[in-house]
Amino acid sequence: MSESLLEKYPHLKLLTKLKKLPVLPLPVPAAAKTDENENTMSSLPSSGRISLLGPGVGARSPLVPLHPLPPPGHIPHKKVFAEDLFAASVAADDDQWLQFQVEEAVPAKQQLDQLKMWLMANSPSTITRSSGVGWIAVKFKDKGKKVLEAKAAWDSYEGEKSMDVVNNLADEFNVKGGKWLCHLPTSMIDQVWGKLATTLMCGGLGPSVYMVKVSPVEDIDPNLARGEHVICVYNTDYKDTEQVMRVENLMRSAGVATILNYKPDIFSALGIYRNNKWGFRPTIYSSKVMMMEGRSRVETVGTGKWYYNSSKGLLYPSSSSVGEEKTGISSTGVRDREKGNSGFVMKKIIDDKKLAAGPGFRLESMDKMKNMQDRTPLNPSNTGLNMFPMESLDKMM
Repeated sequence: MSESLLEKYPHLKLLTKLKKLPVLPLPVPAAAKTDENENTMSSLPSSGRISLLGPGVGARSPLVPLHPLPPPGHIPHKKVFAEDLFAASVAADDDQWLQFQVEEAVPAKQQLDQLKMWLMANSPSTITRSSGVGWIAVKFKDKGKKVLEAKAAWDSYEGEKSMDVVNNLADEFNVKGGKWLCHLPTSMIDQVWGKLATTLMCGGLGPSVYMVKVSPVEDIDPNLARGEHVICVYNTDYKDTEQVMRVENLMRSAGVATILNYKPDIFSALGIYRNNKWGFRPTIYSSKVMMMEGRSRVETVGTGKWYYNSSKGLLYPSSSSVGEEKTGISSTGVRDREKGNSGFVMKKIIDDKKLAAGPGFRLESMDKMKNMQDRTPLNPSNTGLNMFPMESLDKMM
């Protein structure tokens, strides 16, 4: 028969002879004493067992709160509809604008110090919507307010609302511009806004960009902005694919690395925002930067089709272009039409300016570009570019 542990380890017998010390309750102030039994039970856990660590001090609470409190500054999200966003945008347009007017007759380097001081005094992180400010802007020229007649025509249209109808209204009411949108939290907005504002004044966003604006802190209805600011970089023609992608690349050259989305002005005029009742997507392009490759990945929203955009132009990522990138041989030919591409034909955009080849721009060259604001927009037929047929965007919805 095997021996027991006590026989095998005689020193354990000493432990059986030790007396257990009683667990005494903590002293309680006399005013708090009610009943001896209650005091005794209050020193025990709710389970009735004595803790090996003693009765403890203070009120007992679970390690993880049953109902955790939201972190400071957290804004609970609720669904916002396009009608709310359209009304808020119209109200912001009608309210006060803080604006810096760039004088085209004055060299950019002479206005740079004034702009820097103005940006410090009017930083979007410190200006609230409740102060009556709708937008903060740096501009070459004014942008007209939303054309409410276009909105009325859109609402009264009884047929199927398609991209063809949108394009026709854009032509009819001369709402042909668009903007790249950049959403950022308050902690980052001042730095990125300052870069884009100074780049605009110096001509680094190209001749088609005439204004940049940013929203103040949305403290009236924070749910509308979801805790973010929006920067809008306006160009003159949303149908000119070369112009639109050129602006995107120049924004990347200015140091903007966040996700960008492109929205035609006619969308804003018609009330096409997120969660709209017509099923339209609120933007037509989405861009993500590829830092290591020095280019962007631009997607045509809702189609799954995407392209590379860089200072060399817009390229479809076909197998031939991948091979060219590896060998360093550039392509000047037309990309083959992809099967099932809904009629999209993409050619390489010829880069004839080379503005974004380096990380910065010289002020002298920017002054020359700044004075080109009234230049006739590039004609896609003269540059070897076939634009995306906008009617094909119906399939995005």
